[in-house]
Amino acid sequence: MSWLIIVAENGEPVPKKIIFKDRLNPLETLSDEECIQRFRMDRTTIVDLCQLLYEDLVRPTRRHGALPVITQICAALRTYAQAAFYRVTGDSVGMSNAALSETVHTVAAGLSRRAGNFIKFPQTPAEIGKTKNGFMAIGRFPNMLGAIDCTHIEILSPAKEIEASYVNRKGWHSINVQAVANATLEFTNVLAAFPGRVHDSFIWTQCHLKRRLDNSHINGWLLGDAGYPLEPHLLTPYGNPITEQQKRYNSAHSKTRNTIERAFGVLKMRYRCLDKT
Repeated sequence: MSWLIIVAENGEPVPKKIIFKDRLNPLETLSDEECIQRFRMDRTTIVDLCQLLYEDLVRPTRRHGALPVITQICAALRTYAQAAFYRVTGDSVGMSNAALSETVHTVAAGLSRRAGNFIKFPQTPAEIGKTKNGFMAIGRFPNMLGAIDCTHIEILSPAKEIEASYVNRKGWHSINVQAVANATLEFTNVLAAFPGRVHDSFIWTQCHLKRRLDNSHINGWLLGDAGYPLEPHLLTPYGNPITEQQKRYNSAHSKTRNTIERAFGVLKMRYRCLDKT
């Protein structure tokens, strides 16, 4: 140590040894239960993600420090799940802040580009029938194609010129995300393109799903809350139910439409980066 101090005082640069942390497969030492706890996905799904995003994440380099795809996937999933500072997650997997930041964005972009392969509104008679039967078993509400609602996802303050449009009614910056879920809490349609100040009903008027339903001959409905307009393919509750029929309708409506609320709750509990606490 004294030699290093003398050298430094003489103006000579002190060599810094670069130590690469071993980047083994994070799944090799974890049980299935631990995988779900840390990454919110089981081992098989994580491996499938690696195959899906391989071309996006593989690094064409022979450098010793190249990050394996499995390491990048696990680091991104843990960041989404824990919503921790990059430093905390990066230290746990041996990645710098810059590398983790790039990985998180690359994985998110890759998943976004492929979302349409997995988030699908029912189209075939078999898919439509299965969806309707699932909802019928919940609240005896017939011909249900999905439950629809919006949720706010917090974001950092955008540029000053557009900041005001992203401030929602609760006073924080967000995007207002519209989604449709089925009876098993699977999202079948997602639209994340509007700032937090935009009302739910306006997003509905601008979405492709509305135009698609308006121009189709599908026999079925979506259930929305009072923030949505009553339309041929969108049913909302009675504002002031008086008759027993109206009260029973509202009860069945609420019980069935609750699936979208539960789907949002599960999503935000699983991936805490989406939840404002």
